[in-house]
Amino acid sequence: LVCRVHSRASKLVVTLVVLGLTVTSIESATRFGLYDLGGTASAQSQRSRLTDCTSPPCANVLISIQNLLFYLFVFLLDFYFTRSFATRLYEEHRTMNAAIEATEEIASCLSRFDLTLADEILNTAHLPLPLDTAFRDILSNLEMYRP
Repeated sequence: LVCRVHSRASKLVVTLVVLGLTVTSIESATRFGLYDLGGTASAQSQRSRLTDCTSPPCANVLISIQNLLFYLFVFLLDFYFTRSFATRLYEEHRTMNAAIEATEEIASCLSRFDLTLADEILNTAHLPLPLDTAFRDILSNLEMYRP
């Protein structure tokens, strides 16, 4: 869910997880038979021996709802924070890569003393402010020494 996938895919996964948590919570409260589908007859008899109540379901419905809400809250909050962090990190990575490429081009122009091209690149590039200021200072100093 953190990787760069389409929002439809992440919405589908989140929906499936929410549905899975909801169905599991309903099964734990009402025991409609979902747990029994995956077991053998001996496992079912062992499970019935482990039950302390006389007629299952034994779970309190309010506790099941409370647990479901807690699980959903934790899952959705974790998804939101993780997804927003990953999105911001990706944008920062993309911005830094663009700044590195622009810095390479500007440094190459300055080393060849091509100040007009360096100025054009500097005006179109979106560099971080300290880097932009440093390049503008270098450019203005080199223009004073232009032959």
